[in-house]
Amino acid sequence: MKTLASSLQKRAMPHKNYTFSLKFYTFSLKFYTFSLKVYTFSLKVKLYGALSNFFSRDGAIFQAAPENTPRTPLRKMRKGLRILRTQLLQMRLLLLAEK
Repeated sequence: MKTLASSLQKRAMPHKNYTFSLKFYTFSLKFYTFSLKVYTFSLKVKLYGALSNFFSRDGAIFQAAPENTPRTPLRKMRKGLRILRTQLLQMRLLLLAEK
């Protein structure tokens, strides 16, 4: 009789297992959100560095442009986005090759 009562009590209060799993899932969620924030920050830093290179007058983009066509900021940004797109594609291909 005592074992039956204790087993019923254990079934009625399984909160210890649930609190552990809840703590584990909240920790993993916090870890993933933190890693996502770090990743987005690193992407912003890379984008800022790339854009600052495109707008600097010593860059190769200004030297490669013909003298009769002026470079507008919109054309600079389009070229920068094209270069970033190709770099992103190369990174994706490298990641697929590693798998």
